[in-house]
Amino acid sequence: MKSGDGVTLSVPKCLHHRLSNDGRTKVQLRQKFQVYVGHDGADLPPLKPNSNGVLGRIDDEEEQYSWHVVEDSVDSSDDSTIPWKLRGSSDANIQKAKEFLENIISSLQDQGNCVGYLGIPPEHHHLVIGKGGAKIGVVRDGTGCTVDVPRRGDGNDTIVIRGSKDGVERAKEMIVELVEAGQYRSNGSSPQRTRR
Repeated sequence: MKSGDGVTLSVPKCLHHRLSNDGRTKVQLRQKFQVYVGHDGADLPPLKPNSNGVLGRIDDEEEQYSWHVVEDSVDSSDDSTIPWKLRGSSDANIQKAKEFLENIISSLQDQGNCVGYLGIPPEHHHLVIGKGGAKIGVVRDGTGCTVDVPRRGDGNDTIVIRGSKDGVERAKEMIVELVEAGQYRSNGSSPQRTRR
């Protein structure tokens, strides 16, 4: 709906944090469309902390990467919404930003409600991404998950995987296999992990 100096998009409360993506979506809107987001004083749902507050070690002694999964417990039957008020200097850019958000919301509604946090050292992130994003594309396509790899140099080693519980677990396995295969090729040693 058009309102005053911007457009307000009503986002289902159960999708608000996933759409926000730890603030990344708002950054994308600023960078791509020069559009800013406000919530008009809405009561935002609290962000559920990880159950242990930190990434845990994988139970298998052979595993060397931290892994933690959080299942979104927000009631999807709750039909309340959070306003995302889009403001910018151009109506055309505001409309493009609105369509961008609507596409993300549509894909989020098709995904599951799990988020996995996989700690992979930043020096191995290129093994996950592959040339031109080819390897990460295979993981995304093969699991139906979104996979966010931190930008180089931001000091973060956590790869965030969103989707169904099975999809998130499969994406983790695929990513670990990519890293281990890449390490094997680069140092000539045998892979540390046994295939199941």
